[in-house]
Amino acid sequence: VRAEAGVIGEVLERALNAAGFTLGHFPSSIYCSTVGGWVATRSAGQYSTRYGKIEDMVLGVEFVDGTGAIYDTGAWDSADDRIRLTPLIVGSEGILGVVTAARLKIHPLPESKKFRGVMMPGVAEGLSLIQTLMQSGPAPLVLRMYDPFDTFMCGLANAEEDSSIPTGFRSWFKNSVSQLPKSAHTLMHDAERAAYAFGLSNSSSLNRIIRLTMSSCLLIVGYDGDSGIVDETMERVVEHANELGGTDLGEGPGIGWLEKRHKVSFKAAPIYKLGAFVDTMEVATTYDNLHRLYQRVMTALSPLAVTMAHFSHAYATGCSIYFTFSA
Repeated sequence: VRAEAGVIGEVLERALNAAGFTLGHFPSSIYCSTVGGWVATRSAGQYSTRYGKIEDMVLGVEFVDGTGAIYDTGAWDSADDRIRLTPLIVGSEGILGVVTAARLKIHPLPESKKFRGVMMPGVAEGLSLIQTLMQSGPAPLVLRMYDPFDTFMCGLANAEEDSSIPTGFRSWFKNSVSQLPKSAHTLMHDAERAAYAFGLSNSSSLNRIIRLTMSSCLLIVGYDGDSGIVDETMERVVEHANELGGTDLGEGPGIGWLEKRHKVSFKAAPIYKLGAFVDTMEVATTYDNLHRLYQRVMTALSPLAVTMAHFSHAYATGCSIYFTFSA
């Protein structure tokens, strides 16, 4: 597909889907990021394990340099006596020129797509499962594990929208709260702010409590492709998880993640309104060093900020760790 730089990612994906295709690129910012931004920053999407990052999808780039000259890297790269420009422009962040369009590799929409959740007893067991899955079968669509505190936060978020709570009761509760006097609303809001502020101001103590009381890790797994192969692969996932002490949670957590996966980009504002900050940091390493790296970063950040992490963008040789910290 040829896409101009200003196309919003979600618009491009919907247009491809209507024609029976997918790009396979799903950054959490897909509702507001553009093709030009993806190319300029070497964007990674949530399905990178299956479809690669944006540099694996770019077949050629059109860009304009500082003198106004227009380049098509597809034509340029095909000349034997010239340096290939595409790898230089992808990720150059505008330094070498302004990207105006890109030709991207696309894929037919898969016959089947399935997700599920597995609860692992700890980080080490979860990482063993990730390594086993990446080295023994087809590449997953998504393989994403939350550490104990991030797993706890996922549980809180899901509890707020728990469909097992009768709709009538939820409506009654919301109606009752809405009828409280304004002073009560203010008091509840202030109490909530105070609780968050207290926790973020005592990060060392809170991190210690988290380590002592939480150990389980939620792992989200997804596969796409031929329906028979997807079903067989999911069965093997459950078998491997059971061997490592894990528990199959069914498709519920996987579907829940799929429906809410882009919301994370819009959750920072309430933290800043408290007078606090929140930021992220990504690192990567090989499987033999992954658990140690996670522990050392958590130990270093513990006195400074409340910290949680998830593991994603897994490959045959290693994986990335995405830390979120707030204080």
